[in-house]
Amino acid sequence: MRVSDNMIYNLNRRELSRARADFAKTQERAATGRRVLKPSDDPLATSLARQARSREVRAEGHLRAIDAGRAAIDVADSALGDVAEVVRRVKEITLVGATATVTASERAAMSREVDELRQSIVALGNAESGGSYVFAGYPDDSPPFDATGAYFGDGSVREVEVGVGVRLGVGVSGSTAFGVGTPTDVLATLDAIVTALASDDVPAIQTAIDTIDLVHDQVVEARVEVGARMSAFETAHQVATRTRDLATIRQGEQIGADPVDAFLDFERAQSALETAVQIAAQLPPAGLAQG
Repeated sequence: MRVSDNMIYNLNRRELSRARADFAKTQERAATGRRVLKPSDDPLATSLARQARSREVRAEGHLRAIDAGRAAIDVADSALGDVAEVVRRVKEITLVGATATVTASERAAMSREVDELRQSIVALGNAESGGSYVFAGYPDDSPPFDATGAYFGDGSVREVEVGVGVRLGVGVSGSTAFGVGTPTDVLATLDAIVTALASDDVPAIQTAIDTIDLVHDQVVEARVEVGARMSAFETAHQVATRTRDLATIRQGEQIGADPVDAFLDFERAQSALETAVQIAAQLPPAGLAQG
C-alpha cells in the first residue's frame, strides 16, 4: 500500500495531538503533585484516597472540637483557681472577724469587703469561652448565676466528640463546683458570712470558719477534676493529630506523584512535544498534501 502525503500528515497530526495531551497531563501532575488526576486514571486508588480523605476530615472536625474543649477547660481552671483565692481571702477576713478585739464597725467594713468578693465569685461562675458559659452545662447560652447567686444551669457537664465513639466532658458541673444547694454552697456561705459580720454576730462568724474550709476544699477538688479532663483532652488531641496525619499520608500514597518521577515525565513529554512540533513544521499544509 502506498503511503500518501495526506496519510503522513494525518499521522503526524495525531502524534502532535497525543504529545500535547501527554504534555498537558504531565505538566498538571508536576504542578499538583498528583498521580491520579481523575477517577478513571485509577479507580481503586481513587476509592482508597476518598476513604482516607473522609478519615482526615473527620479527624479535623475532632481537632476543632478538642481545641474548643481545651479552651473552655482552660477558662474553667483559671476561674476555679481565682475562686479558691477569693475563698482563701474570705477565710482570712473571717478569722480576723471572729476575734474578740475587733469592733462592730470593723466587722461592718469586713462585711462590705466579703460582699464585694462574693460578687466577684458570681462573675467567675459566669465565665465564658467561645460564647458559652463553662459552668452552665448544656444550656450554655445564658449566665448560670444571677446577682442573687441563684443557679440556672442544669448541673451537667457538656460533652464533645473527640474521636470515633469517644466523648469527653468539658470542664466540671457548675452546681458541683460551687456546691449549689448543699451545706458547702459557696455563695450561700459567703452570704452567711456577710450577714454575720454586718450584724456583729461573733458565734455565727466562728461557725463559718469550718464551713469556709470545706468550701475551699470543694473548689480545689473541682479544679483537680478539671486538670484530669485537660489531660484527657491532650491525649485525644495527640490521637486525632496522628489520625489526620496518617490519613493525609495515605492519600498521598494512593494518588500522589513522586516529585522526581513527575519532573522526569514532564521533561520527556516536553521533549516529545517539541519533536512533534518540529516534524509538523516540515510538512506541507493539509490542503497542499498530495494523495
